[in-house]
Amino acid sequence: MDRLSAYQIPDCFYRGALYKEILNQSPYMGDEHWYAHTVQPGYEELNPDLIAYRVYNSAELKWVVLIAGRLNDYRELLPAGTKLMLPSQEWLRERIRYYRDQAEINVEPEPLKILAQPAAEQGEPPPIPTDDPFLAALDDSLNALPNGIPLVRESDKISDESLNRQRHAIQKKLDSMDAVLSRLRR
Repeated sequence: MDRLSAYQIPDCFYRGALYKEILNQSPYMGDEHWYAHTVQPGYEELNPDLIAYRVYNSAELKWVVLIAGRLNDYRELLPAGTKLMLPSQEWLRERIRYYRDQAEINVEPEPLKILAQPAAEQGEPPPIPTDDPFLAALDDSLNALPNGIPLVRESDKISDESLNRQRHAIQKKLDSMDAVLSRLRR
């Protein structure tokens, strides 16, 4: 698969977000990464792959031309004189990498499986632990739940550091909850 293929992004919602950025001409890396191309009469009207080849030296990026031209099908006519704003290959590479990584980070954790016992077998509820470290950890974990995980915003420059920061914040919350759950299971 070509590394500038939209299918490098496995999640269709993130792929749609990339398409939306192309349609809205997102200034993520600055306006200098956008090029105007006017559709020429003749072959370009029916061949988005020809436009992609002329702009990018690769017919594989015809999907970018289709999105910028707001076409749903390769067989649709792109009227001559239409001005397309097309992103640079560098912009595409960065945004594809960003959305591919987002799809990998935002994996839903498996739900907890709690084995329920019939009420008659449960007996008395276990006593509430009174040691301060446990209550402090429980309180911290419960307070952390309503707080959002710091997400990488569109305005942020995406780097390994910002992605690692988000991963560590998520891991810290998960570790805190695991510690509380393990104490409750005892």
